[in-house]
Amino acid sequence: MTTILFAQPYSIDAEGFYFTDSAVFDDQVSEAVDRFGCPVEEFEIQFIDGEGDALFDVLQVTQATVHTFFETLDTLTDEQQAVLYFLVSDRGMTVAAALAQVDDVQLTTQTAESYAEDMFDDLYPDLPTQARIYIDISAWQRDLELNGELIEIRFDSTDYVVTNANDF
Repeated sequence: MTTILFAQPYSIDAEGFYFTDSAVFDDQVSEAVDRFGCPVEEFEIQFIDGEGDALFDVLQVTQATVHTFFETLDTLTDEQQAVLYFLVSDRGMTVAAALAQVDDVQLTTQTAESYAEDMFDDLYPDLPTQARIYIDISAWQRDLELNGELIEIRFDSTDYVVTNANDF
């Protein structure tokens, strides 16, 4: 799906334009003039339609960062975009710092309880079934969340669990 943005000039004597990528933006900015023929230099960037609305908001896209926004949409996978969203919105990282650590975060699309159950089974594979039935996985999963070891996030209508949240 194509992402459509709008560049609204700060000058009231100029008209804005729609664009779908960095190249079109650069071309339109270089040609933008107000009604007196003076070049327009400052624009507010607005999200109109398409993919990346959650990233657009969290990255606070401006004229200076619109290229990074489009590069992020083009080069990062959906999971990496979710990680970027998590690092910037939840951990308060700058975009540059988050992009440098985007491959360090571990995500899963399992529910937190399902992941906690798998983690418990991996940690205690030899636990007899008779003892296993007495383990409250839901309580253990809540403890993991309260300790900050698991964090559930929602990004672009997909639920993820960050499984190494304490590392950031």
